[in-house]
Amino acid sequence: MSYAQNQCQAIPAVQWWDDVDQKQMSHYVDARHGGDWDSYIAKWQKHLDQVRAIYAKGGAVSSKKLGLRIKGKELYGYIQAVENRLTITRCRAALEMATAAKKLEGLETASGGDEPPPETVR
Repeated sequence: MSYAQNQCQAIPAVQWWDDVDQKQMSHYVDARHGGDWDSYIAKWQKHLDQVRAIYAKGGAVSSKKLGLRIKGKELYGYIQAVENRLTITRCRAALEMATAAKKLEGLETASGGDEPPPETVR
């Protein structure tokens, strides 16, 4: 699947996400997940599942860092933001993988390009 850079939407603004953008996200995935987008997506999917469960029970989530606590409609809005972030993350992952595939296509083979492989010595 081919994606153009501008096909991924901007990450929604959430107070405790520190205005992360796609470039920062890519750097984070490289640094913290060794470039493994699947593990990063799984992390956010787990978070989404947990927040949905809290919402279903009428609970609240909080950010100790910012001293915030949200529940009800605010929590529902946060769930929507996480869902959007996951969609955007999947889009970004597809872009990154497509870029990596193009780089690999441009490399010569280990045998030196179009040259035939050497004959086996008997």
